[in-house]
Amino acid sequence: MTNSGRGRRAPPLRKEKRFQRDLSLDVDVRRFEVGEPDEGMRLDRFVAARLRWRSRSRIRDLVSEGRISVEIHKDATGIAVQRTRPALRLRRGQEVVVSLDAAHVEQSEAREAGESPDTDMMAVTEGSADEELSSEIRVVWDDERILAVSKPPGVSLYPTRRHRRRSLLERVHRRHARNGDRGAPPSPCHRLDRETSGVVLFARDREARAFVGDQFETRRVNKTYLALTRGVPTPRKGSIDAPLGADPSSTVELRQAVRVDGRDALTDYETLEVLEMFDERGALVEVWPKTGRAHQIRAHLASIDCPILGDKLYLGGDEVFLRSLAGQLTSEDKALLGFARQALHAHRLELEHPVTRDSFEIVAPLWSDMRAFLEPANGLGSDAG
Repeated sequence: MTNSGRGRRAPPLRKEKRFQRDLSLDVDVRRFEVGEPDEGMRLDRFVAARLRWRSRSRIRDLVSEGRISVEIHKDATGIAVQRTRPALRLRRGQEVVVSLDAAHVEQSEAREAGESPDTDMMAVTEGSADEELSSEIRVVWDDERILAVSKPPGVSLYPTRRHRRRSLLERVHRRHARNGDRGAPPSPCHRLDRETSGVVLFARDREARAFVGDQFETRRVNKTYLALTRGVPTPRKGSIDAPLGADPSSTVELRQAVRVDGRDALTDYETLEVLEMFDERGALVEVWPKTGRAHQIRAHLASIDCPILGDKLYLGGDEVFLRSLAGQLTSEDKALLGFARQALHAHRLELEHPVTRDSFEIVAPLWSDMRAFLEPANGLGSDAG
């Protein structure tokens, strides 16, 4: 076999997949892949189209400050960029990396969208601030492989455009950094809705994440929720075995309903207390979802005429839900809902530990807003669950 004398071009370096992006850092790193429509576009124009709150002149300053770089990534030519400049013509497959001051990003994005980054979409308590919401995270389990916290109501698990610096994930990462813990910051193993409070489980490394994640995927994690409902379940204890799918009668795409052609869904429940505070009465219900469908508990309880208090979608309906998104709930809406957020709390998780392989239990006490709702009616305290 003859050698043509031409050297082989080295293949592009494959980036190591990160276990978990560290949201405690003061630098916000944005990565943008150059696609086919972007081939030949100037670097400054490319970045300006993606960071619309930045002027072209400021983007050129970022280039000169070394805050913008261009990496080979999937560029088929494999040729590294010798000098990054605003007029650089980009090639398909390259990746543009922009490093910004994280403290200014949320303010800039909110201004672009006409939002106030200092105002939550939903006040969790009416008329007064809940001190627990402004506090740091509440840890309910902590060892070398697993971290579990009790998520406050009204806090998103993952960063969003509006609440990037207020997410539970960012709070967990800041705790990790403050404590000087080794390794990558913890990674969440499952999700909770923004309005739902309670246990969220994090893994501290890839192996623990894989072990715990497999248990969630194969339905081997026993999950217990507490819910306040409008209406009392009949019978008081039972199972709701009803397939769920998109509600064809709803204008809200994410709303689920019981339908014959839906995906199998099973929820066990037991009424713990009957609440004599509504015309049709209410209940404190313990719930065990056996499958993991979207909105399963909310849709199933609504299907037996016991929707969760504060649930804008399943108790209020499409119009109430849409008004809540616009911040336009009426006094009639609030009276119907009966609670400032959906009164659902992830109370307990039971699963196998990734080290000992023994079954263990994590419990998050009921949050103060649900406790306060129960105490005047039935004298129930923090042991309500």
